[in-house]
Amino acid sequence: MRKIIYSISAIGLMALAACGGDGNSNNNGTIDISGKTKQEVFMLHSWALTSWIDSGQGEKTESIEACKKDDTYDFTTTTSFKVTNNTKCDPSDNAEDVLPWGMSSANASSVVIFSQNWDIAKMTGEKITLTRKYLFNFPSGSTDTMYSTMIFEKK
Repeated sequence: MRKIIYSISAIGLMALAACGGDGNSNNNGTIDISGKTKQEVFMLHSWALTSWIDSGQGEKTESIEACKKDDTYDFTTTTSFKVTNNTKCDPSDNAEDVLPWGMSSANASSVVIFSQNWDIAKMTGEKITLTRKYLFNFPSGSTDTMYSTMIFEKK
């Protein structure tokens, strides 16, 4: 009888361990951001900038240099974020840069990053998608409406 009770207890403990986590995850393995402000989601953990697509005039251009794809972005305060340059594009680059960022309120629908205003298109605990629309002035004097999409993913 004891063996049966121990076996049932062991199975129960294994099931609990399999379902457990850091308290921030739900059953799908996603990070639960319910109750958090958008600002808090930015500050939740480290991020990687996985895509920055600029498009206009029928073209789409990936704007992240290869040496920047492994950088780490930490939104450490409500006004600054740290970029850890894991692979330097130039030997004279800093190992880390601290840059400004901000939101007009903790749950604003837009954010200022890299001195540009971005709309928060989608936000989860694992991925933040930002978009912006702007006019680009070409050297020829013409202008065109451009679109950019920037994606941060959990590091």
